[in-house]
Amino acid sequence: EAFDLFSEAAELGYAEAMAYMGVMYSNGVVVEKDDAKAAEWYQKAIDTGGRTLLTSLAYNNLGTLYQRGEGVKKDLEKARDLFQMAVDKDHNDRAKQHLEETIKELNKKANEIPIEICIVSENDE
Repeated sequence: EAFDLFSEAAELGYAEAMAYMGVMYSNGVVVEKDDAKAAEWYQKAIDTGGRTLLTSLAYNNLGTLYQRGEGVKKDLEKARDLFQMAVDKDHNDRAKQHLEETIKELNKKANEIPIEICIVSENDE
């Protein structure tokens, strides 16, 4: 019954209900766990432009899905941007932690230099 009420409110455009729908799908509460649906609901909550604690949570949770590649294609840059928005909106400690982790991972990837090995034989001249 709670799912039906949140679902109805979300369909009517309430950002908080959209964020709750995302949480329910992320955690498999009352519905089967579905990270792709969770990502859709988090994005809908964000798209409303709401400035509540729950929309900040949507930024953080969607960022986590992008960071891990769960329900969406892994995208560390997008995850970083979402975490930054969560921090900017709510000074969310969890988002700050996720932001720092993602920046470290991005920096690590940036410092990885592909090494190409060229083998030249005497016959290549």
